[in-house]
This record gives sequence, C-alpha cells and structure tokens, in this order.
Amino acid sequence: MLNPYAAWNPVAAMFIPNGFAGSAVVSASGPIAVVDNEYNSSSATLLSYSGFSTAPTTLYAPELKTEAQQSAALYIQNGGSQAATVQVTNSDNIGNTQLQIPANSRGVVTYTAGSHNGTFGATISADQPIMALAASQYQDGRGSLFPAFEKAAKQYLFPLFVRGVQ
Repeated sequence: MLNPYAAWNPVAAMFIPNGFAGSAVVSASGPIAVVDNEYNSSSATLLSYSGFSTAPTTLYAPELKTEAQQSAALYIQNGGSQAATVQVTNSDNIGNTQLQIPANSRGVVTYTAGSHNGTFGATISADQPIMALAASQYQDGRGSLFPAFEKAAKQYLFPLFVRGVQ
C-alpha cells in the first residue's frame, strides 16, 4: 500500500531474468503515474520515459534522425488481445513498412545510419491499440528516447530545460 504522492522504486533484477527485453504492465486500485528508468550493467541511467495510460490506434513520432553517425528505431507494443497489422509511414516516404505484431507483443522498426535524408517523422497506425517509443542513437553511445505522440497540441510545457549545465 502506497500513501498518496509516495514512490515505489522496484529493482527490476528482483523480478526479471538477465537479458530480458519486453514490456510490463503496472496497475493499481487508485490513480498512479509511472516512469521507467533503464540502467546499464554499471547502474548508470541510460534512459527514462513515462508510462502509457492509453493505447490509441494511431501515433506520431517526429524528429527521427539517421545522419551519418546516428541510427533510429521505433519500438511498437501491441496493446490488443489480437494480432495487429501495423503500418509505418515515414514523412519522406523512404522505407515505409508494414509489420504483424502478435497480441501483447512488441515489434521493432530500425533505421540505419544514412538511410534517410536527415530528420524525418513517422506515422504509426494499426488495427489494434498500440504504444510506441522512438529512439535515436549515435555510434558513440549517446542517444534519446521518447514516447510517440497520440496527437499534436498548440502548446507543450517543459518543466526542465537546460543548456551548458554540468
């Protein structure tokens, strides 16, 4: 039982085997907010992202980059109880693809370095509810990850926006 505004920080190693790559469902009897922190073998934070509370059938992933030293990927989770046919349409129409993802499973679309002309976006649509993460990674190990968007908005707020801070 968690008190209001309390946090629970489970250590994934307690629950999943080494080498696991999949998804998890976190549920509660009351409202919750969830953030996933992924760590490397040295316990350094690799990335963090907020969990999904809904699973629409169309998502948008802006700012995918495949410059000379940078690759990208879409990690798409089928949230439905049936197999999903997923269509990924890239804004530059290079490498559009369709994939089948079994119920409650994940599929990955990868973009190799140099495969597109700079920055592009992707529209992800399916016949089952989906969730997706968009990732970019440089060859030196740096990278970024963000949840794909369900819709555009006229305003976004950034609670932490920094430059040149060590």
